[in-house]
Amino acid sequence: MKVLFWLAVIGGLGYLFYQEIYTDYSRPMEITDPVYGQFRLNISFPDRELKWDFFVKYASFDECRQRIGGNMPEMLEDCEICEVTRSECKKELDSRQMAMFRNEPHFVTYLAGTAGNGTERDGRLIIWGLSKAEAEIACRAMLKDVATHYSGKLECI
Repeated sequence: MKVLFWLAVIGGLGYLFYQEIYTDYSRPMEITDPVYGQFRLNISFPDRELKWDFFVKYASFDECRQRIGGNMPEMLEDCEICEVTRSECKKELDSRQMAMFRNEPHFVTYLAGTAGNGTERDGRLIIWGLSKAEAEIACRAMLKDVATHYSGKLECI
């Protein structure tokens, strides 16, 4: 039962990640002056707490605020074990976070999405609180789920 619960949570948050990196056709295809959105979600389970960090490269502050401020919180309204602890748009990320956008290895495995067309955005998702093996399993599960909708390149790094 515990495994099914974990798979449901991972699948749901994989979909949430997809919703954040997918856009519509009215958005610019080329990003010349990126703004980075960070969205941190804490999920409390009886035996541990996980922190999910979503990072997305947007075309503008307006796009970032619309996506981070609107879509994400709405999708989590019914999640009783979820708490949003950070939701912000900024011109620069710290050096460790920017390294993920260069697809450099991190402390744990993370999901990297590189846009395949103008309707998508580059995004990264890292989960804190998992062992290296658990992070790899979670990443592979999310990659499989997101790949059914995302035309860009997805990989676990």
